[in-house]
Order: sequence, then C-alpha cells, then structure tokens
Amino acid sequence: MYHAKLLFFRTLFTLCALALFVGVHSGVLALLEPRIGAMGATVTSFGLIALFLFGTPLMKRVWKGMDALVLRHRDDFRTLLSDATHEVITILEWEELQRYIVELFKDTMAIEKGFLFLPEDDGTYRVCHSWGIEENATAHLRLPPHGAPWLESTGNAVFLSRSKATAQTNEVRAFLAVMEGIRVDLLLPFLRRHELMGFLALGPAAKGGFPVTGVVRPLEGFAEVAAVAIQNARLFREATRDRLTRLAHRRYFLTRVKEAMEGAKRYRYPLSILMVNIDNFREINSRQGHLVGDMILKEVAGELRSCFRETDIVARYGGDEFAVLLPETTGEDGLRVGERLWKRIEHLRPEGTDVTVSVGVGFFT
Repeated sequence: MYHAKLLFFRTLFTLCALALFVGVHSGVLALLEPRIGAMGATVTSFGLIALFLFGTPLMKRVWKGMDALVLRHRDDFRTLLSDATHEVITILEWEELQRYIVELFKDTMAIEKGFLFLPEDDGTYRVCHSWGIEENATAHLRLPPHGAPWLESTGNAVFLSRSKATAQTNEVRAFLAVMEGIRVDLLLPFLRRHELMGFLALGPAAKGGFPVTGVVRPLEGFAEVAAVAIQNARLFREATRDRLTRLAHRRYFLTRVKEAMEGAKRYRYPLSILMVNIDNFREINSRQGHLVGDMILKEVAGELRSCFRETDIVARYGGDEFAVLLPETTGEDGLRVGERLWKRIEHLRPEGTDVTVSVGVGFFT
C-alpha cells in the first residue's frame, strides 16, 4: 500500500519537475543563445539544472518531505507499537494483560474486528476476548490444536488471502476455513521458542485506523515480546492460583485486600468483601466421596467466576470457603450481590446434589 503511494507521488513529482526544467531550459536558451550561441546556451542551461539537482540540499529535502507525508501514519503506528512493546512486558496480571492487548488493537489502533485466542488445558484454543461481533457468536468457538503446528512453523504474521492457496493438509485447510468464516484478514501468532502461546485474528482497520499491511515487521516484533509476557503472566497465575478451582489462593487474596484497603483509605472509595461457605460440605464429602466433593467445589468456583467483574478478586479461602473482594462497592451493593449469588448457587445443583451456601458481607467506607 505504502510502496504504491510512494511510487505514485514520486512519479507525479518527477513529471512536474521535468516540466519545470524544460521551461527553465527554454528560457535560458532564449536569453543566452543570441549572445553565446546555441551550444554555449545549452551547456549553461544543463549546468544550472545539474547544480540545482546535485549541488543544493533542496531536492533531498523535497524527497524526504514527500516520504514523510505519505508514511506519516505508518511512522506513528511504528512508534505506538514500539511503546506498547516496552509496556506489555511489564504486565504480570493475566486478565490485565489480555485487556491491554485487546485495547491496543481495538481502541488505539481502531481495528474493526478481532479475536484473541488462547490455549486451554486440553490443547484447544478458545476465544478469550473479541470485538466487532456479537459476544454470543464466539462463546462456544473452540479451535482444535491442528492449526498450532502450522502457525508455529510459519513463525510470522499470516495473511489469509495468501495462505489458502498454500495450505497442504486437510487440518490446515479446516483451520483456515474457520478463520475465513469469522471474516479476518491477518493471523498474528504469539510464539515463544517456537511454542504457540496464542494468537490474534484481526479484521480490517476502520477509516484512519491501523494500516496492518503496512507495518507487519513491527507487529511481529510486538507479538514476539507479547508471547514472553503471556508466558510470564501464566507462570504468575499458576503461582497465585488454587490448582483445583483455578481461583486465586488465600495468600494472594490477602495481599490484594491489603492493597485495596490502602487505596480505599487514600482515595476514599468504598469496598466490600464477601465470604462464602458451602453448607454441610463435610457431610457431602463423607456421604458421596471426595471426587463428588471436588466436582462441587469446581462448579461453585465456576459460578463465582461468572458472577463478578474482571476487577473483582475471587479466591478459594479455605477448604470449602471462598472470598470475593469487590473494589468500589458499598456495603448496600455488597449485600445485594451476596443475595443474588446465594440464589444462583441454590439453583445450581452440581453433580445432582442440593447445595446451599452461607454468605457474609463486610465493607469499608
């Protein structure tokens, strides 16, 4: 895109310059030919034009100015991507990192449609975030791991229009067909030592937005660093998560509560904390076995995850106890949230078992 623009503007400028030089040459000939003859006037004219072209910095400045005018958007986005590359590596929180990547492409760079795919424990790739499409349209979209080796082997950003013709296996063709179905143009893999950490599927840019085709190299540089950030965030998440429920563990929760309390005191905003306890869990464990007990814990944890905002911290506090930190939430709102949670779990019936919880609410104002 940019090469075509440069070629067009440089050709146009060259034609205008030629017309100007022909005019200058004609003027010099008309002025000097009667005095020094045709040969002398011609040599003088060409000498003046050569001096203007090669002996002054004017032409070089014109070329640079024209290039800067054509490439100004690309250079802006190069700078933006460079800044983002330095910033993304500092983010350790898993959810915050995902939000940062999405906001970078959605809001800052004005990509109309995009999908952030990240791997699950079973090897499939799930849409963790998407924009430019109805949320329920991708809620159940999971990709089998067939496309991962192919993306790992490419090592670079992939344009779908160029890849369809070179797809060599049925698995790759099926993978590309899914990507074509959600109408994206570019796949940006996050590769760490040839391992696929996830990938972005990007649609076209909005008017005045990010010219994806013009800055593929900086995009790949960002993706390389983002892959390291994803790996670091995963390791940090594993170190701060309960293995069974995949919620934050108690020590991490207490650290965040301390930080939130300090912020609430300094900036005078409210916060609430919910304590959730599964009723009669020991009896359920004794009667139905630990396997059923573990499944109940997982299902209750999943319900807790789905009930709260991304800014809330949900943790497994003890054996059958859970805790939720609700920043900027008044005690009254905390009570309403607790009652709603209580009703939702009452209708859950995990493993066909009637499960109820007791919910306590504490708040700071």
